[in-house]
Amino acid sequence: MTVRKHLHRMAQSFKFVLVRGKIIWVRRLIAIGLGVLMIPLLIVTLLSLRVNDTFLEEQFFKDQLVEADIYNFLYTDALTVAIDQQIEEAGGLPLDINLTTEEIVEAIQATLPPDWIQTEVELAIDDAVPYLTGETDDLSLTVSLAERADVALVVIQELLNSIDLHAALFDETIPQAVEDRLGTEIDLALGISLTANQAVESLERVITPELLQSLQTQAANDVGPYFIGKSDTFTFTIPLEDKVVAVQQEFNRILENVDLQPYILDEVIDPALDEYLVDGVELPLGVVITRPEIRQAVEAALTPTWVAQQTDNLVNGIIPYLTGTSEGFIVTVPVQDRIGAAVDILTGTVTQKYTALLESLPACTSAQIIQIALGVADPTSLLCTIHGLTVEALQDGLGIDPLDFLGQSITDQLPSSVTFTKEDLLATISGTESAKTLDDVRMAVKNGWSFNETDLPKVMDQSSLDDLDYIRETIRDGWNWTKDDLLELVYDVDDLSYSEDIEDFNDTRGYIDRARSWSLGLPLLSLVMLGMTGFIGGRKWITKLGWAAGSLFVSALLVFVASGPLYDSIAKDELEKEKIERVADAEDQLEAIVLEKAYDTGLQVGDAFFDGVKSRAMILLLVGGVVMGGSVVFSIIGGGGSHIRTPGKENMLPPEPESVADMLREAEDNLGEKEDSLFPTQPTDEGEDESSADSSEGNATSDDAESSEDEGKDKEKN
Repeated sequence: MTVRKHLHRMAQSFKFVLVRGKIIWVRRLIAIGLGVLMIPLLIVTLLSLRVNDTFLEEQFFKDQLVEADIYNFLYTDALTVAIDQQIEEAGGLPLDINLTTEEIVEAIQATLPPDWIQTEVELAIDDAVPYLTGETDDLSLTVSLAERADVALVVIQELLNSIDLHAALFDETIPQAVEDRLGTEIDLALGISLTANQAVESLERVITPELLQSLQTQAANDVGPYFIGKSDTFTFTIPLEDKVVAVQQEFNRILENVDLQPYILDEVIDPALDEYLVDGVELPLGVVITRPEIRQAVEAALTPTWVAQQTDNLVNGIIPYLTGTSEGFIVTVPVQDRIGAAVDILTGTVTQKYTALLESLPACTSAQIIQIALGVADPTSLLCTIHGLTVEALQDGLGIDPLDFLGQSITDQLPSSVTFTKEDLLATISGTESAKTLDDVRMAVKNGWSFNETDLPKVMDQSSLDDLDYIRETIRDGWNWTKDDLLELVYDVDDLSYSEDIEDFNDTRGYIDRARSWSLGLPLLSLVMLGMTGFIGGRKWITKLGWAAGSLFVSALLVFVASGPLYDSIAKDELEKEKIERVADAEDQLEAIVLEKAYDTGLQVGDAFFDGVKSRAMILLLVGGVVMGGSVVFSIIGGGGSHIRTPGKENMLPPEPESVADMLREAEDNLGEKEDSLFPTQPTDEGEDESSADSSEGNATSDDAESSEDEGKDKEKN
């Protein structure tokens, strides 16, 4: 009877085990499903936490810029290449300034040192990141350059002191300005012709390198405030009052080519001849001294020696006016003696003409001779000649003194002197560029040679002028950048969808702000997911920990692999290949080095980001592995002893339970021990009992005692 009850009890227990076994496998399948869901949840959680720690934190960007050495890169690489390219495209520096790229970079670096740029950039980051992440709605980046203006002024002074200003002006700037202003050849007064090169050479002998060297500091003081935006005008003046002697020497050099003869003939003699002697001078017997002959005689009388002497007098009289030491001049050139010399020349012409006349007349007839002898012949109508009649006899007979006759006819009609004044000089060049040049020269000598902001377009192209204006404005007012500037940079203002783009941009900022807040709940959700996995997958606390730790271990392992080896072997390699291709396709060297630096910095940021993800995944991996391993070990060696029966026992069957509740409890305990154990214990010997059911407290001794008690009761009943 006892054996039958025991068999019945075993059958009921087996049935219960089968039912509970199905339930535990369902629970385990659910736990596995939760573990699978834990993988993307953990990925999202770690990525979200890392984004919060990096891209949503100002300090991350600051640290990455420092680590990438961006601030030194701006000077050592980018700015150097940019200046080289700009100089090459412009064909040299403005004003032909002989500065090297290294000197320019050093000057800019002294004005805007890297540590100052870093400070301003970090302040900008502190303002920009909260706006981009939706924490604030205003963006206003301001960089004040006023404090650097004085430093810039000192740097400009040092630059100007280090350059050869004379060479900068005279190598190309001044020659080009002179040629643009006056052309290749300059026609001055009194028939003076001066080439542009001769004019530049004269200026260069007056404005010496020593003079400009002494004015370097003054040039910096005059020009510097304009370049840093403190002044809208500037005037750099080279004083020439101490260079009057040199200027006079140059005028002498120029005026030594003056030829007064054409001026006297054209401006004095010709007008008088046209007025008084246009038909010449008529002598008896039809002899005429023509106007051209009179002019030719006067021209011959103006000998080179006489002209040179009068030219010297003229130059000495004009130079005080040209150098600005006087406001006018009067130079008198006596020509009366030259008119007398011309009359002397004309007497020879009269003799020649009467000689030719006598030679052309026929011999007188007897009647004509008798009339001549009787003194009744009219000499003026005598159209014959007597053998042996000379010109002198003819002139005496006619009562002609050529010298007196011409003197009265010519000398009295022509001026005895020529007066040359400022008005005469200006009249000869009135309405020409030479008049303006003459006035500029006089003012330059008197007040100094000046160069101001209105002269900049003559030596700089429009692009350089625009850049200069932008620099001046930026230094004066500071650099301001608002959210409107950002939106104009990102989107096309002229696009019809511009307002929609702005709305989408602001919506994105709002999403980032909300996501940042919600992301704080992801770690809690992950913990809940791990707790559910452990609660459903295990029955005892140690196995529950094991299931939760196992899920964490697997998820962290996948994240670690993705953020470590996979990122290094796939993503980084692809970025490196793309960098090489983009750099090779760059249009110029500046674009190439900027692209290379951008990719290197991007890879650095990626490394920093995924290194953080990998580090956290490693920590979770270790925690999950340690807890899971501890659970397994504890289940093996610390979960309770086995109830082992030996063949020597009198009764090999388990004791009969007192009630069905005891039977179910024992079955549940046996089932729970087996299902909770990740590695169930196996019998170590063929003779050992394979049913290692423990009591709820895991005490084998109490089970033996209970079995012995049950056996005694059965014997009494029998």
